[in-house]
Amino acid sequence: IGQGYNSFTLLQLAHATANLANDGVVMKPHLVKIVEDSATGEKRLTVPKESYRIPLKPENLRVVREAMVDVNINGTGRFAFQKAPYKVAGKTGTAQVVGIKQNEKYDANRIGERFRDHSLFMAFAPADPGVKPKVAVAVLVENAGFGATAAAPVARQVIDYVLLGT
Repeated sequence: IGQGYNSFTLLQLAHATANLANDGVVMKPHLVKIVEDSATGEKRLTVPKESYRIPLKPENLRVVREAMVDVNINGTGRFAFQKAPYKVAGKTGTAQVVGIKQNEKYDANRIGERFRDHSLFMAFAPADPGVKPKVAVAVLVENAGFGATAAAPVARQVIDYVLLGT
C-alpha cells in the first residue's frame, strides 16, 4: 500500500480491510452503531443490513488472509505484534510525499522532515480461523517512514484497546 499512482483515504483503506475481514460483505461506514430513543428506550442500528457482497472466491480469500497474518508473524509487522494474545492480519506500507528521480536513492536524512515518506498500516483482528473479526483499522503517521516502525505500533495500541480494553 502507498506506492504507485493510486490515491486512497484512510477511511477507504479501513473500509477495504473491513470488507476483506467480512468475507466480502460490504457495510456502509458509520460513526454511530446504535441510536436509542430517549422516550421509549428503543434501540435502532444505524446500518441495519449489508450494502452488498463482493463475490470473492473462498480459496483466494484464504490465501490473502493467511498472507496478511504472516506479515505480523514472520514479516514486516512482526515486532509490533510480538506476544499479542490474538492473531492480526495486516499490511505495512510507505507512501511517498515527493517523488525521486530515476536512479536516485531515497535518503530520509538528506531531505526535510515534511518531505519524508508517510508510514502506513492496515489491519483487522482477530484473524484466527473461525473467529469473527471485531476491528479493522488503517493508520497513517505523517513523515514517519516505513509502516512497520511507526504506523503498526499505533495500530497495535488501537487493537489492544478494542480487543483487550488495555
